[in-house]
Amino acid sequence: MTRRRATRDIARRVSAAGPFAGTPPAQLRVVTPHVEVLTAAEDVALVRAGAAVREFYIVESGSIDVHDDGRIVDVLVAGECSDPRPLLTRMPSAYELTAARGSVVLILDRRQFVTALDVVPGFARRLLTSLAT
Repeated sequence: MTRRRATRDIARRVSAAGPFAGTPPAQLRVVTPHVEVLTAAEDVALVRAGAAVREFYIVESGSIDVHDDGRIVDVLVAGECSDPRPLLTRMPSAYELTAARGSVVLILDRRQFVTALDVVPGFARRLLTSLAT
């Protein structure tokens, strides 16, 4: 697993992903310096069921498996993101999240996620829309 701070092109990459899609890169300047990029050389557990959620995950490529009691109940693919509810409510995760080998995942910590809700135009609305569907 390789986890590193984002490269110079991160604003472009984030603006093409998940609930940030379509946001001009210039409007992401507040959060993009803090985005981490995870490249999974093997399957990587991101969140354990029952554990505190500290990060928001966006699949750039590959997938994240969502497990409930050992069974895969959902697969997040490129452009999809982790459920923000446990991050917002500070409740433990009901699911385990595992990034599949070869996946690239963009990661925002809780503080940067909340900052994005406050300052990135349209982000909160798109996130709420995704929760409602």
